[in-house]
Amino acid sequence: MRALILCCLVALADLSLDPKKTYEYKYVGQVNFGRGLPNLAESGVRLTCKVKIFGASAHAFMLQVSDLAFEEFNGFPGKNAFNGAPEAGRHSFSAQLARPFAFEFAGGHVGDIQAPTGTSDTVVNILGLHGLCQSNYAVEEAADTEMIITQKGDSIVSTVKYVYTLKPSAAGAVISKAHALELQHFSPFNVKGGSFKMQATKELLLLGVTDTATVLPLGPMLPKGNIVYKFVNNPANLPIMMQNLDNPIPKVNDARILRFLELRFKAGDLSPIEAWQTLLLAFNHLQATPELVETAKEFLTIPFSKSDQFVWHTVMLAYGSLVYKHCSYYTPCPVTAVQPLLDMAVDSLKRVNEEDMLLALKALGNAGHPASIKTIMRFLPGVAANPVALPARVQSAAVQALRLIATRDPHSVRRTPPPKHTHTHTHTSPPPP
Repeated sequence: MRALILCCLVALADLSLDPKKTYEYKYVGQVNFGRGLPNLAESGVRLTCKVKIFGASAHAFMLQVSDLAFEEFNGFPGKNAFNGAPEAGRHSFSAQLARPFAFEFAGGHVGDIQAPTGTSDTVVNILGLHGLCQSNYAVEEAADTEMIITQKGDSIVSTVKYVYTLKPSAAGAVISKAHALELQHFSPFNVKGGSFKMQATKELLLLGVTDTATVLPLGPMLPKGNIVYKFVNNPANLPIMMQNLDNPIPKVNDARILRFLELRFKAGDLSPIEAWQTLLLAFNHLQATPELVETAKEFLTIPFSKSDQFVWHTVMLAYGSLVYKHCSYYTPCPVTAVQPLLDMAVDSLKRVNEEDMLLALKALGNAGHPASIKTIMRFLPGVAANPVALPARVQSAAVQALRLIATRDPHSVRRTPPPKHTHTHTHTSPPPP
């Protein structure tokens, strides 16, 4: 659930927190999924809680959640209401959120987050979900004792608006109220006002500021990065929009979506733009399980994939990225996942086809599979056992393809001898007299 708590504290340079004070807020976050049309069912979830923020040192603060309530919505807006979430799921989140979290805060920016041992990334996302977008700021003096700052961001598929109300204090400005609205529009071709939308609202209200009595001792804490969203390998709960409640609800999952797209590619009844946009979106949201990677591999052999240059490039590069995500969760990563890309790279080298070599190397770079080092080395002068004179941009692509591999298996990449660049035409100056 996209519930921002710490995010309401970022990007405001004048915002300050007194490490000797305790700030108590009421927080309400709500997300709704639907078509936004009458007589169509929607789904949603709402989180309500109290949040205490208090200092542990000058730039280190603690966050404590209490009075936590999860509610969910399934029905028709205006006719149905939110109901308490099932006990099983609520208990797991409540137990993790009840323990204090630590975070760095300086100059209006939230830094590293630390969480108690056993805290899932999903819970960290609830505390600190934050993205980056092009934003505009507007400052309004609401009264002698208040300042309102509005932050807006807009793109083809989303609109975001944050409104902060600040009050001055001895240590600096303090957020007395914050409201956020985010709209995400979705259609197979990503156009604003598409057939599906997600609406999220967040409200933060200051209840009071008191002196901090004592700081409770903390148990073992683990670093959890910053407030940027962390992808987790959990089964996605995709909301299903119903035409009406009398119709049966289809079970939609990644496998069915991928199979449907595969049928469309085999039928060839998509335009090139529809094909590459839909495939890119589908591959990006796949749970990279071995079964789904095998299914995605089929797109490399469908004739329609090669019918258009942009479609083929998208298939290759998106599949490489899918392999990278797959290898993040399965160690050691099987070579079978990247084998089609290795075969294409070797074949393009035999045919000395520059464009195919570049594409294969870029796809291997996206995959970042350690087993591809030997194949990539064949494109490097002075490294390959049987060197072939290749264009400089192919050699450069081979070097670039090693970057992600170096993050996973730096030892193997470090053992790769540096390429010896050869020049067939070298102009030298005469030796000095």
